[in-house]
Amino acid sequence: MDYSYKYFGKSLSFLTWNDIENYFLDAKEETDTIEFKSFIGKDLHETHYKKILETTCAFLNSNGGIIIWGAPEGFKVEGKKEKSFKGNLRPLNVVLEKDALISKISSKIISMPEGINVQILKKGAVCICVFEIQKSNYSPHQTDNIYYMRLDGQNVPAPHYFVEAMFRQVKYPNIEGYLKFHGVSRVHNSIYSLTVEAFIFNQSPFQNETQVHLSLANDVGSISGNSNNINPKIVYWNNGRAVKYKDVMSVLHYGSPLSKFISIEVPLGQIPGEINVQLFFGGKNSPQKVSEYKCALTFSEELNGAIKCEIIELNENIHMHDLPQAALSKAEMLKRILGR
Repeated sequence: MDYSYKYFGKSLSFLTWNDIENYFLDAKEETDTIEFKSFIGKDLHETHYKKILETTCAFLNSNGGIIIWGAPEGFKVEGKKEKSFKGNLRPLNVVLEKDALISKISSKIISMPEGINVQILKKGAVCICVFEIQKSNYSPHQTDNIYYMRLDGQNVPAPHYFVEAMFRQVKYPNIEGYLKFHGVSRVHNSIYSLTVEAFIFNQSPFQNETQVHLSLANDVGSISGNSNNINPKIVYWNNGRAVKYKDVMSVLHYGSPLSKFISIEVPLGQIPGEINVQLFFGGKNSPQKVSEYKCALTFSEELNGAIKCEIIELNENIHMHDLPQAALSKAEMLKRILGR
C-alpha cells in the first residue's frame, strides 16, 4: 500500500522537507499505521535505532505504515491519553546514507525483511528519515528476540497465539534475486558480449525451496547460445532476447545461493546506449518476482576505449502482482493478450 500517498498526497520518492513541515502545522496523533520519532540528544547511538527497529517489526507483523524520524517532540493534551505532535521538527543532527540505513535496519530483524523503503530528506547538516513499510508476506519478524505488533498506535510484544498464527500463515520461503554485471568483451568486430551473473538467495532459514527457475530478458541483444540450443530445460523466445532456465536448482537452501552466468550479445550499433535487463525467478512454492535494471553502455576513455556497463536504475525483488501491469483488470489483461 502507498502509505506515503495516503498521508502526504504523494509517493515516498517525491516527498520534500516542506511536506513534512507542513504536515505538522496541525497537531497529529499516532495511529496503527503512522508513528513519529523525535531526535533528542547530541549523538546518534544504538538506543535511537532500537525504537525504529521495534516499530519496523510491528509494522511488518501488522498492516505496514509510516515512520517519521525527525518529527516534532510529542506533548500531552489534557483529557487525552495519546500524545500530540505539532510544530518544529526535531531532525537528526547527521545526514544518513540511504542504503547503509536500510542495511542496518534489515540486518537486525529476523527473518530478513523486504518491503522497507526510506526517503532521507536533507537540510544542510541535518536530515529527516521517512520510512514506508509494507505488511510482510513472511511474518513473524523479531528484533532483539522480541516479536512486536501494532495495537492502538503503540508497539507491543506480540502474544504467543499471535506469533503462532503468523507462523502458520507462512506458506512459502522468501526468495530474492539479483544481477551482477561483470563487464563487456568483444566477440568480433560488430558484436560485444555483456556478461551478467544471476544470484538467487533463500532468505528463510527454516524453509528450503525446490525446483527453482529463472528467466532473463533484455531489449537490445541476443542471449548467447540461442541459435544451437537442444536442451529441453532451456527455452529461448522473443528472437533470442529472453531465456528461461527450468529447474535450475532442485533444492535452494538458506545460506547457499544459486549463481548462474549468462551472456548477452550486443550489436556495436547499440553502443553507446541503454539496455534494460529483467531477472524473473521463483520456485515450486514461492511466488514469482522480478528484479529490473537499466544500464548505460558507453566507451570508456579511462579503459582505452573498452565498453563500460553502469547501472543507472534498479528495482529489485518485486512481486509480479505489484508491477504496474498487474493493476489491469482481468478483462483488460485478456484483451491485451488475446486481442479480443
